[in-house]
Amino acid sequence: MGLLGIRNACYGSGAAHHNGKFDRPLEGTYPALLDLRQCMAAEAVRDFVLKDCRLAMDYGEQFGENFKGFIRLNLATDPALVKKAVNNILAGLEKRGV
Repeated sequence: MGLLGIRNACYGSGAAHHNGKFDRPLEGTYPALLDLRQCMAAEAVRDFVLKDCRLAMDYGEQFGENFKGFIRLNLATDPALVKKAVNNILAGLEKRGV
């Protein structure tokens, strides 16, 4: 999927499947909600992020029940940290065969 695909996927509702073809660009905002429901059950996201990706994130349900299955990715930080987080997510998805 790559960094650009994950970055664009942060706006999940308009995104195509996770194969790297996303149709929604970033829209000038720094916190992004990444929709992982296309990749796994919403209930599995927390364990996936903590155990497989080894990341600490804000989970979507903190922003409302409709966001369960999303994670918040802060893009207003060191780009190396964003890249590391994205790479951890990609490795976790690959490990799960997604």
